[in-house]
Amino acid sequence: MSADSSFKPVQDSVILQMNSADNLRVAAFDHVRGLAVIFMIISHVALMFGSGEAAGTPIGRFMNDFCGTAPAAPVFMLLMGVFMIFPGEKSAGRLFCRGLKLFVLGLLLNVVRMVIPFFLLSIFAPGEFEHMCTMLQVSQDEVYWRIFYNVDILGFAGVACMIIAVLSLLLKKSWQWVLAGALTIIAAPYLWGCGEKLGALFYLLQPLWGRQFAEGVPTDTAFPVFPWLIFPILGLIIGRFLKEGRKEAQLAGLLLRISLLTGAAGALLVWKYGMGQFGDYYRMYPGGTLLVVTFAALWTAMFIWLSCFERLRSTFDRLVFWSRHITLIYFVQWFIFGFSVLFLYFRRVDSPWVLVALTPLSLWLTWLLTRLCLASSALMRFFCWFTR
Repeated sequence: MSADSSFKPVQDSVILQMNSADNLRVAAFDHVRGLAVIFMIISHVALMFGSGEAAGTPIGRFMNDFCGTAPAAPVFMLLMGVFMIFPGEKSAGRLFCRGLKLFVLGLLLNVVRMVIPFFLLSIFAPGEFEHMCTMLQVSQDEVYWRIFYNVDILGFAGVACMIIAVLSLLLKKSWQWVLAGALTIIAAPYLWGCGEKLGALFYLLQPLWGRQFAEGVPTDTAFPVFPWLIFPILGLIIGRFLKEGRKEAQLAGLLLRISLLTGAAGALLVWKYGMGQFGDYYRMYPGGTLLVVTFAALWTAMFIWLSCFERLRSTFDRLVFWSRHITLIYFVQWFIFGFSVLFLYFRRVDSPWVLVALTPLSLWLTWLLTRLCLASSALMRFFCWFTR
């Protein structure tokens, strides 16, 4: 599943695009980012099709609780921050405009992956539509707005770009960014739910922190800025480190030092306050957030070390296609999952082995449709307008 040398697609050069200059390329970034989107697809198989019974099995827990958490979105967001500044720093104005377009692209994705498929489901399978609303804990009158304005990774990426663009005008030193990241995770629990009584005006605040955390109640913002902004901020710090001409071995050392610090602080908070520090993953308290930061840093450092071995590096380089087209792939896989509910329905699969069987099929369909999209210059010009 790698692009052959005769195939020359249009690049989707979003904030997540890999370095164009070979001499600046950090191979491990390709590897962990390619794995991140593959893990996301695996987790989305379980998220969209797996029933509660399937989710409770060891396979279901692996697909949801591992593939869908630490090695996926956190790594995705960390590298997003790296490429805001490395190898070439973007101006604040350009970064802000890119963020605004990404946020709009996220809303467009919600229409394609949820609003249209679920509207068709309400017409052709009203019983399944009612089941879907029950699973999401939302009324049928409210469901379309909720699924349209659910801020997922693309929406978060857009908001994060805009915020970091503004902050870059004020913060010039690495320690200032460290302080901003710390304040982000400390303030998060105190901000969740603020402004809910403002009615429609709350929608302006929703991407920042979303509704108040309540056990068992689905979030209205999959990745609120508080606390998730810590990941692109950490990536920005790493990018500044690389711009100073540091080598990959030095970067691995930096990541290890970061992980020791965040791991110790996170473990202490979890030891003192319990596993509730992890919240519902989408809204984590400081202890949980710091431990996920630790995993993302160690995971990246491990692949920097593994990429030193030529045979392993050549094997991991098969992930380059998935990394370099990650934004388009993310869009495509959700298109596939969204319309699949018309055939497989929403969270109706009880057997974990069916989920296992659906995984390679989903990966293959995503790869195939991505290649078809890349072959269409008109489609890619439209898509790249949002990601440039």
